[in-house]
Amino acid sequence: MIDHLEHELRRSSFICLHAPTGFGKTIAVLSVLLPLAMEEGCHILWSVRTGNETDRPVEELKVVKRRFNVDVFGLSFRGKRDMCLAARTRGIRDYESVNNFCSMYRKRCPYYRRLDRRELDLLDEPLLFSEIIKIGRRWEVCPYFLQLRMLKQADLVSMSYNYIFSPVGWVIRRLLPFRRSFLVVDEAHNLQKVIPNLNSDCLTLGAVEGCIKEARSLPDFPPDILVSLISLKKNMEALNRSLSGEDNVYDPEDLLTRSGISVEDLRIIYKFGNKILERKLAQGKSPRSHLRHMASFFTKTLELRNVLGVYDLMSRENGRFSLNLADMRCSEVLKEFWPSFRKVVFMSGTLKPVDAFSEVVGVNRCSEIVRESFVRRENVISFVLTDVTTRGEELSSMMRSRYCKAICSFIERVKGNVAVFYASYRIQSEISGPVKEFCDELGVRVFEEKKGMEGDVARGLLNEFKMKARGEGRGVLLATTGGRFAEGADFPGEELLGAFIVGIPFDRLTMRTRLYIDYYQRLYGIRRGRYLSYVVPALRRVSQAIGRVIRREEDRGIFVLGDYRFRRATYRRLLPDFVRDDMIPTRHDMLGGKIDVLTEKSGIVVGS
Repeated sequence: MIDHLEHELRRSSFICLHAPTGFGKTIAVLSVLLPLAMEEGCHILWSVRTGNETDRPVEELKVVKRRFNVDVFGLSFRGKRDMCLAARTRGIRDYESVNNFCSMYRKRCPYYRRLDRRELDLLDEPLLFSEIIKIGRRWEVCPYFLQLRMLKQADLVSMSYNYIFSPVGWVIRRLLPFRRSFLVVDEAHNLQKVIPNLNSDCLTLGAVEGCIKEARSLPDFPPDILVSLISLKKNMEALNRSLSGEDNVYDPEDLLTRSGISVEDLRIIYKFGNKILERKLAQGKSPRSHLRHMASFFTKTLELRNVLGVYDLMSRENGRFSLNLADMRCSEVLKEFWPSFRKVVFMSGTLKPVDAFSEVVGVNRCSEIVRESFVRRENVISFVLTDVTTRGEELSSMMRSRYCKAICSFIERVKGNVAVFYASYRIQSEISGPVKEFCDELGVRVFEEKKGMEGDVARGLLNEFKMKARGEGRGVLLATTGGRFAEGADFPGEELLGAFIVGIPFDRLTMRTRLYIDYYQRLYGIRRGRYLSYVVPALRRVSQAIGRVIRREEDRGIFVLGDYRFRRATYRRLLPDFVRDDMIPTRHDMLGGKIDVLTEKSGIVVGS
């Protein structure tokens, strides 16, 4: 891979690197880019999906430095919410409030003012963001602006996608010119869903009620605009009553006109929102303003009117009504970014089909480096159930019964940690009850992912599940395909011995999904558009979930693909090769017997 990557970088500006998790993509890419960047006086910008993933390449860089004693420096870059000491002491934690707090308080901030008196004499070792925070506390300086001072001296900076693809990227760009930087996009398959989210926004009915409350608290707020805000609330309540399904389109221009709110009014509302921020800061509260957000939301909505791929939707979720700016663009947005960089390397374990990926992210010509899995086929058994499916709006009682029987047979026979990944939370709620009862009878502990689960709670649950593999008993993880446990979590060795995939996680055909498919069909044609927007993302989610089991060459695993549609050539070719090539068809009521026979015949030990 290293030789191949060196060759392709000489002849191409864009590299798509597909290799399975555990292959060593990170260190292979670093091995090629580090000497090149240092020789040419350039930087490596390593972009990841979330802030929690920024440490990985820096940890590899630490090993490189120690082992080869090279003069190299790098850091994992995090935003103000994670780095601002002054905000932490005041209990200000959400992203918007911390940003507002910093811009308003900075000139008075003792941590910021002390920064100019310190010399950067600590750059001998690559630094994780947590280490930068410790230095900031020890010196009593601002960790966020301390890391900004380090940027120019960094050979590698690891950061979330936000600092590359959203407006906050100017923070990095002004110190590290993109044109003199190599960009690595890690877990690049996420771009298709992450990029639309960066430009999308929503305004809830509750937020408009907050606007009215804020306006009434300001003595000089214009009475006529207050009347308009009250009218806006009433008109949104009428839209809520008219909404028969989960979501539908609405006309923001008509809504504002009927409410008596002009573009000039939005500017005035925004200014009064700033007054709310100042007052809250003086009161020691989180500096957020409903007025300011509402004005920003509608201003942006009006600016993007009639732009292909941007839609104005109203929706209701868990009883909460909201207006949504749904920006579904990906290739059109991204193709403007790529020429800014010296070279771009996209890497993931689920980039295939590479031609589909490059098309969606706006790259016309991309060199491919594809490495198939390193899995020993004798260590893997894969089944596909021919008489079950999650197709349709609801599962019949017969289908629920079949799924429960198959899942329980799977759990009973694999004597170690296993995961059941459902296509959606709805299907999980329909099937998981009897499965949990069966696990109780077996004496197997269930670890269940819940919708909206807090990060700390999820990490604790995940750690307890993993510990089962090292102690007595075993665990069953119930989660959704595409959820936090189906992607990004590592389960090496005995930590996960099998996965049961319940259905194919296609997006529900809501108005939003139909608009998304329609938009892609306009860009790529009817068949190609549906394939890129609907089929490929669903099968990528399946591949990510399957990939949780096999992390190393010697790992073993049993897989059950619970939907007859997995046998279709269009879907099958998108699965990992170690599952796709040796898939054994069977019925739900024959699964247990097949596992018994094949594990005995193959010699695979499925747990102790």
